Amino acid sequence: MIYKISLSAGRFTDVNVDTSIILGKGAEANVYKAFIGKKLHAAKIFHDAQKVGVEKIQAMIVNPPTNLTGETAGIEYPKYAWPISLILDSAKQPVGFLMPLIDLAESFTLDHYYDKNLIPKLKAPEEVALSYKIEIAANLSALIADLHRHEHYFIDFKPQNIRVFKRTHAVTLVDCDGFSIGSAQGIRHPAQLLSTDYISPEAFRNHSSAKDLGVEQDKYALAVIIFQLLNAGIHPFQGILADHDSHVSTNDEKAAAGLYPHGQIPNQKIKPRPQSIHCCFDDQTRIMFDKAFTGSPEQRPSAERWAAHLQSILDNKILGRCDAHPYDIRHMHLADKPCPACFLSAVEKNGSIIVPRTVIDKSKLYVPEAAVPAAAPTSQPSDFNWFWLVAAIIVLFVVVANIVKVADVRPPSPPAYVAAPAPTPEQLATDDASRRSERMKKLFDAKDYYGVINEARSGRFMSRDLDILGISFSSTGQLDDAIDVYKQAEKTFPNFPIVKRDLGDALLANGQSIAAIEKYREALAIEPSNISIQQRLKNAESEEQSRNWFAEEKRRNQIAEEQRRTADRSHARGVPPKNETRNSAAGTSYPSRDMEAAARMEREAEIEKAARMERTAILERERLEKERLEKERLEKERLEKERLEKEIPESVRLENNRKWLEREREDYRNRSF
Repeated sequence: MIYKISLSAGRFTDVNVDTSIILGKGAEANVYKAFIGKKLHAAKIFHDAQKVGVEKIQAMIVNPPTNLTGETAGIEYPKYAWPISLILDSAKQPVGFLMPLIDLAESFTLDHYYDKNLIPKLKAPEEVALSYKIEIAANLSALIADLHRHEHYFIDFKPQNIRVFKRTHAVTLVDCDGFSIGSAQGIRHPAQLLSTDYISPEAFRNHSSAKDLGVEQDKYALAVIIFQLLNAGIHPFQGILADHDSHVSTNDEKAAAGLYPHGQIPNQKIKPRPQSIHCCFDDQTRIMFDKAFTGSPEQRPSAERWAAHLQSILDNKILGRCDAHPYDIRHMHLADKPCPACFLSAVEKNGSIIVPRTVIDKSKLYVPEAAVPAAAPTSQPSDFNWFWLVAAIIVLFVVVANIVKVADVRPPSPPAYVAAPAPTPEQLATDDASRRSERMKKLFDAKDYYGVINEARSGRFMSRDLDILGISFSSTGQLDDAIDVYKQAEKTFPNFPIVKRDLGDALLANGQSIAAIEKYREALAIEPSNISIQQRLKNAESEEQSRNWFAEEKRRNQIAEEQRRTADRSHARGVPPKNETRNSAAGTSYPSRDMEAAARMEREAEIEKAARMERTAILERERLEKERLEKERLEKERLEKERLEKEIPESVRLENNRKWLEREREDYRNRSF
């Protein structure tokens, strides 16, 4: 169906809306694909044109967030499903609006990253690693902070309105026309909807509607979303009530009643669920959650504060590998904190678990402000007889002193200091191995591979660092030692595909292509979707085929050479060889020259074929190397671009955004249809 959009005063261009496929269906509107020439967008067409909200859409077009689009890994994506232009019917009446098209195949709603029933749909278990969740939360907080700087508010906060792109973890906000929108004229175009579980306590207590809410509602809902993302979907106010007869049941009711079970100071009225992993959170993160859920609305951390805090966790590299599962990215955890994945595994196995005790600096605890109790009255009755009270106290003191003197049965005082038991030889060996592993990591990071090898040979080290030693042996050309180390790592960690992959690499480099292929196949059996291992298997099989062909060609040449020598010896003795023919007229015999020529031509053809295959293999290796270098170049450019974007002042970003919008409109204006 053909609609129109306005380019400027009195100028319009056609928009082809494909209504045969519905991208999104709602009570008020449907979303379809829309084409302006060859450029693809999305069009939201309302069932009732009176509900378009023209003034609100125009306010959004005039006052958009600073960066409507972003770029990750060289791919541009929309950060917001933000209106670009009103869509008009044939009578030039608004029926909807045009917005960027979001790739629904490559993005998922936020709950796919914490709901155990939805996680399998990602088809990539590593996507739920802690580092990726923190990255997603930081990206989401940055988008909300950008909204707030323009006086826009999300209000209808829920996971279904937040989409996350797989692998890049970029975040896009949808249903933006439902936001509360501010304008330069000071006119507020309010939100109309609220979602349960994300209603701020004061809004719930006051029965406030969505149109009355602002930034404090967003601060609360953002904290809830981040808590759920980090705590495997558990709501911050989900817990076990001490009073089973309590009238509160929903999460919103518990929030309004202040029943927060996950604080650093325990709440006697409600306990956390056994599956909660809040004990694995960063200390500062827990303080921020305490402020968000137990403090006043003004004390809640802003979206900008959340973005800065979460990004600092990533930048400071305080995430570490789990000792029990060092090769599994899903077992990453914060330094000095338990592994969340191991914690949940223990809960699922045992039904409950004792929460690990964490040393908390009480000076850093967040204590909500409370009312100061009124002072107790200090006046005493005027007829109180102080003489008899003092006399009674003196008599009691004398009696007690005599009793203690007669029968002093108190135990002797304990010594001021009790020496700790001496460490066992096993404990000393473990400590020494741990220190040696730390030194090996530092040497490995400095690419001092010989230093790593020498350190490993000097004594015992932690088994989790076998991969570091194996890479060091491979990098220094000691392939036999590398293979031995990787085989030891394989026995220690039999279900880790990376170990089998590295062992396959070492075997292939050592000329053992058949064994390498076997290891690659074992790794793929554990992780079938690993593209890197798939490519390695393909290359190893190709190399094995080439090696077999050359071996067969060498064998054929040897047989042919042996046959030629046998024929020469037989001919010299006057014995006709098997490949000779007789001239019946002359009565003489001679080798068949036709057969020799055919054999020679066949050998030459085989040699040419081998050379051609070798050239093809060389070209393929060169192509793969070029692709790798190109990917590295693009990644460096992306990182440099992100660094420059962070350094660009706010005014320059606003100007760039304005220019981008002008280019879009100019593109529509100049396009010929």
